[in-house]
Amino acid sequence: MYSTEEINSIVATIHEQLKATTPIAVRWSWGISKQQATLYEDKPTLALRVSGALHKGWVFISYDRASDLYDISIVSLKGECKHKVEGVYFDDMGKVIDGIIERDPCTTDEEYIKIAKADTIRKLSA
Repeated sequence: MYSTEEINSIVATIHEQLKATTPIAVRWSWGISKQQATLYEDKPTLALRVSGALHKGWVFISYDRASDLYDISIVSLKGECKHKVEGVYFDDMGKVIDGIIERDPCTTDEEYIKIAKADTIRKLSA
């Protein structure tokens, strides 16, 4: 399987790729409060605790060595997998995550602004 050193190295690469391909303002909008290296479905995984406008819980970015691509799992705080996208290229990770937890690509700018404002008010009130 994977040693702790291998897991940490792969997760560090995932983190660096996510930072390099996703604008910081987009990552901030996800409300990341915790990041950790773990195994999910026997794959090295970067786990992000998020509080986006559409999803509050976990985002797991798992490396699939066989395909050299990523699987993105959206998991509730209770541990239920709500959504999974397999076979994601590294430069698409941020877009895929943002489209699930923050802004559905089908929403108009006006709809998104309403959702984002309500989410900001909720976060400031907490």
